[in-house]
Amino acid sequence: MEAYSVYAPEVLLLGDGSYRMYYAGWSTDPVHGYILGATSTDGLEWSKDRAPLVAPGGMWDGQKCSEPCVIRLHDGRYRLFYEASGDDGVWRILSATAKGQ
Repeated sequence: MEAYSVYAPEVLLLGDGSYRMYYAGWSTDPVHGYILGATSTDGLEWSKDRAPLVAPGGMWDGQKCSEPCVIRLHDGRYRLFYEASGDDGVWRILSATAKGQ
């Protein structure tokens, strides 16, 4: 999922002083974009999540998911906005909201 490129990091400082990163990763064969995640206690050494947070395959993001941006909602949950491309080749902005805090 990162063989071609990684970029567009979005880093959040969490309430416990740790960090959460969201970033785009691109594979080479086939070329697909993913939203990946990692955590850190010091902002220097990172532990990558084992699975992508958002992977291509849906109706609106069948080919690519990229360029993450995260905001905190008033109720404490987080919303992830990202660019996506479906099988129709149309680029759009999608979002996903965390289920809990």
